[in-house]
This record gives sequence, C-alpha cells and structure tokens, in this order.
Amino acid sequence: MFLSIRDLYVNYGKFEVLKGVSMEIEEGKISLLLGANGSGKSTLLKTISGLNRPLSGSIWFQETRLNGMASYDILRLGVAQILEGRRIFPHMTVVENLELGAYSRRNKREIAREIEAMCERFPILGKKRKEQSSNLSGGEQQTLVIALALMTKAKLLLMDEPSQGLSPLLVNEVADTITGLNKDGLSIVLVEHNLRLGLSIADQVYVLENGKIAFDASSKDLSGVEYAQKIYLGG
Repeated sequence: MFLSIRDLYVNYGKFEVLKGVSMEIEEGKISLLLGANGSGKSTLLKTISGLNRPLSGSIWFQETRLNGMASYDILRLGVAQILEGRRIFPHMTVVENLELGAYSRRNKREIAREIEAMCERFPILGKKRKEQSSNLSGGEQQTLVIALALMTKAKLLLMDEPSQGLSPLLVNEVADTITGLNKDGLSIVLVEHNLRLGLSIADQVYVLENGKIAFDASSKDLSGVEYAQKIYLGG
C-alpha cells in the first residue's frame, strides 16, 4: 500500500485527539478527509508529516515506517504538507520562495530548471517572479504555496484547507490545480471545509468523528456522501 496508517493514537497532553485511526491511501488518488472542527483532521496530517508524534500505532509510506523519523527526513522521502493559512516567506520574492522549497537539494542547475518549469506551469508566478510574495493576492499566494511544495519533489501532498478565505472564482482555480497535479501522478490527501470542492475532485472520502474514522467510501457512493454531510455538518 502507498500510505498505510494502522491503529494510530495521538494525544495533546492528556487529551486524546486520534483514537485508533486506520486508513489505507492508494497511490495516484485524491483522498478527502472530512470532519467537524476538533475531530482531528489537521492533527492526522501533521502526524503523517512528522510534525506531531504519535502515542502508538504506525504509519507506513512505500514500505518505510515514518514513526520516529524527523519531519525533514519524511519530506525527503516525498511526503510534503501544505499547512492551513498559506504559509509563505512573505519578505522574500516568489523565486526566493521557490528556491527555499528545494533547500535540501544541491544541484543548482536542476533547481533553476524546475523554477522555470513552475513559472511556466503557473504563469502568474512567472509574471510576478521578482515581486515580494506578501504583495501577492490570496489566490496567488496559494498557488505559490503549492509550487513550493512541488519543489520538494513530492510524491504525496497533504493539503490542509487550500481554499480557505478564497473567492468562489479562486476556489475553482484551486480545484483545477489540484486535479491537474493528480492527473500528473501526484497523490493527495485533502482536508477541505468546502464540501462541494472536496467531493467534486476526490476519489475516496474518509470521515473523522471524535478522533476515529466513522466512515469511508468512494466519493461516487451517494449514501456515503449523504452520511459524510450529516457527520460533517453535525446534522
């Protein structure tokens, strides 16, 4: 299995956040993780990427156990996370941000070629390559965040609320970007409050409820979608 999570428990102090979570994520798929606020969605992503340490259980990525590994070593394996809130380096230019995305690599010519490829893939970044990234619009900053993650040569992208705070038009652009990345072979685990966006692009849906997986199904399973909406909206 591409990503396998087995009986995962995570605490914040004495508070149990994840309580025996098990998931099997297939390569080349978009997996949507739903749940009410406080259900453990962001905690799960951060635990996969090594930012949180599990109390027990295991996480396997392409036959490598991630438990106990430093987050930068997990990143080198090809697991990249986009945190909630468009985390960029605001006082640096677009190109300087992209260069930092490749900080663990040494081949400067290859890095330069990939920066050019990013600017071609995302023309707005090419157009504003020398601008300070804090001057970009919200949608442009989200595009830069995605390009930053791609500079790490990610195989699995963990995305936490990529459409947060964006206009409906920009939400559609983010959806197109995510599906385009997936068509190019990138596997994605997505946390997204925008149900319409998430369900329209996901292959598989998982619902977290009180720190446990309450339901999982294909996004095309209508009964599953109805259940996901009920749990997610607290109905």
